Amino acid sequence: DFYRDPDMPPSSVYDRLQPLDIETILLMMAKARKDSAKKNISLYLTHLRTVRVSLTGDDLKTLGIPPGPKYKKILSRLKDAKLDGMVETPDDEIAFVRKLAEA
Repeated sequence: DFYRDPDMPPSSVYDRLQPLDIETILLMMAKARKDSAKKNISLYLTHLRTVRVSLTGDDLKTLGIPPGPKYKKILSRLKDAKLDGMVETPDDEIAFVRKLAEA
């Protein structure tokens, strides 16, 4: 749960807050009683909401991954990995995607 888990992965914080408008998020922060919730909301507002991956579907195609519905899944898992600090550079992203494609 967002308010109870101080060790919530950044990708989970992002997934919970990203669909909400900024006003709702700020209200949540103002009403939050637990420091862990305030910390998670602050992390989202100051960092997570601006995280982007550099690879696109065109890049996946260039890497030899056949086009299809799995592109969305691959790019989603890549974004989670970037949010969680598992990949940092474009080269990291390529290596991560190649491993996913091989699995």
